[in-house]
Amino acid sequence: MFSPIDLIIMSSSSSVPEITVECYDQNNNAWQDHTNHVVGIDIRETGIQRISTAVINLEGQRSSLESILQTPHRLTRIQFRPPGTNTLTPFYGYVNADHIKTTAGTIEEHIKISLDCLNTAARLDDDTITFDYWQLQSAQTPYTTNNWTYRKMLQNILEYPDSRAAGAHPSPIAFDIDAPNNPNGIDHVIDSGCNYQTHTIFDVIRTVCDRIGYDGYYYTESNTIRPKIVLRPFQKTASAVFGPNYLREPEYFSGALSDIRNVIYVWGGIDTGYPPDGDRWTEYGYAKYNPRIWSATADNGRTATIGDYDHTPQGALIGKQKPQYKKGNRCIYAGSNGYNTQTPVFTLAANLHLDRIPDIGPTGLNALHRTTHLNFLFLMAEYQNQSTGMVPIIEKHGQKTMFYLIDNSGNELRYTAVPTNYSIANNNVITNNDYFFNLPIGTNAEIKPNGSNTNNNWEQTRGEEFDWEHLNRFTTAVEITPHGGQNSQFFLFIDSLQFSGGVKIDPFTMNALNISPVIKDQQSINNYGIHVMHLRDNEINSFEHAKVEATRVLANLKDPIPTMTFTVVPTQLLWPGDIVQVSGAYHRIKEVHYNWLNTDKKLTATYTCVNQTSPLPPIWTEESYQKYLIK
Repeated sequence: MFSPIDLIIMSSSSSVPEITVECYDQNNNAWQDHTNHVVGIDIRETGIQRISTAVINLEGQRSSLESILQTPHRLTRIQFRPPGTNTLTPFYGYVNADHIKTTAGTIEEHIKISLDCLNTAARLDDDTITFDYWQLQSAQTPYTTNNWTYRKMLQNILEYPDSRAAGAHPSPIAFDIDAPNNPNGIDHVIDSGCNYQTHTIFDVIRTVCDRIGYDGYYYTESNTIRPKIVLRPFQKTASAVFGPNYLREPEYFSGALSDIRNVIYVWGGIDTGYPPDGDRWTEYGYAKYNPRIWSATADNGRTATIGDYDHTPQGALIGKQKPQYKKGNRCIYAGSNGYNTQTPVFTLAANLHLDRIPDIGPTGLNALHRTTHLNFLFLMAEYQNQSTGMVPIIEKHGQKTMFYLIDNSGNELRYTAVPTNYSIANNNVITNNDYFFNLPIGTNAEIKPNGSNTNNNWEQTRGEEFDWEHLNRFTTAVEITPHGGQNSQFFLFIDSLQFSGGVKIDPFTMNALNISPVIKDQQSINNYGIHVMHLRDNEINSFEHAKVEATRVLANLKDPIPTMTFTVVPTQLLWPGDIVQVSGAYHRIKEVHYNWLNTDKKLTATYTCVNQTSPLPPIWTEESYQKYLIK
């Protein structure tokens, strides 16, 4: 690798680099030189957006090329040495396909071979990813300890892919990420664009770079044979300065109107609801929000506490067997103690203040058209103080479980649940005692009048007609008759709480403008007219995710991206993502095209460049199956 230094490059036909083409012989553990048989080389180095390719044309006697014919899909490298410099490797990869033409001669056969090669990045397109980094990350948002950064996520994907490439491709574990520390870029915590359900590693890398404004390339170190992903932000230092002498002068293309998209409609899958991950409010849900979104109350003058609880020691707290009651590492608990057998019935409650959640705001959650049910896990435990210590008990009798919804006007609904699956086994909570609730809400909910006193239904207990569009608070409450003795303790555990969706992410359904408004850029519309794009991807499973993706695509497509090309004799190795100064202006290399012919033995490099800070082409296309060609 070369440090970025300013270098005046004067193109000259007398500066002819030496060319070397070698294929690796695995039987002899050595490189075989086939340079004498090469009649032409064409390399297209396309960086992280496509898998780079090379075409090598060879001619010679069959006997001299027999090793290539026997093992055609082998490791290949192309090198050149400009006069006065070290050997440079513009291509390192594998033969993907070979084309052989045999010409009969009077003495012995003469053959022509064309090798189509893919660089080492091709192996990353063979490994698929099914892990949802965003779901794990968003459950902890805005908690910032041990979060997934883009660098940590990419390195994890490279080290632990779901599959391994077969055949000649070695394991992707050898890939390293070379990128400077940047808390606002590669080292920033990931966001909602990291749902990788059926993506390849190659897809993930270019999607991440597209999102955070990074460019780069795949490179293999010649001495260690370790492949690297070199990633850089657009504002890196210039690698080279080109002088006035070119083999072909710079040519400019302003960009086409047909490439512009300034009105984005999103079509996705079924909305999962809010929060999209289903665990954000209960995974570190107490500590990470300020002001606190959770509170606890207890009557009869008792003090209630609330906080985050680690699932790991939960078995020690409520019995020898851990209940199947967890999502992520944490849940919310509310607790109260100090009761005795003479204490009358009291109520312990945990309150979720929706209007304090930053993503929702003071007007509350709109649960009218988007949501269909309220889902969560719930568990209550009592600890009685005996001579043998604190023994957990779950009371089936004398217990009433209630849930409350309160809107911004103070109207209140109550749902009274009659427990049916609480039980005791040798003073331990058995593993199938999780209490999962799936309560209908919004237009799905049937509301009984005040005073009906019906179980397992919503009842209007205070105020007028309930305002589902401004849901302010959710409360879980348990009415308990203590049985445990002095200093008995009571706990509620709440996990995986979500107002679930069910609405298709469709820009033209009822209330779609309120849930997922169209994303557009008025200045682009004024400049170029309306250019509509329908972004379709069934893996977009929340309206929040849809908005993020539409905004990203709009930023990349709202203006045309001008390009510039020029041709020189290369005297140093430049890559996509490198910054070059041409005619006093800074540009970023988008593609490098090397060409060499045996007839004149002249290596040329044609650079296609964009403005230094121009965005990468977006990953999304109008149809999900029309992705950019990567092979």
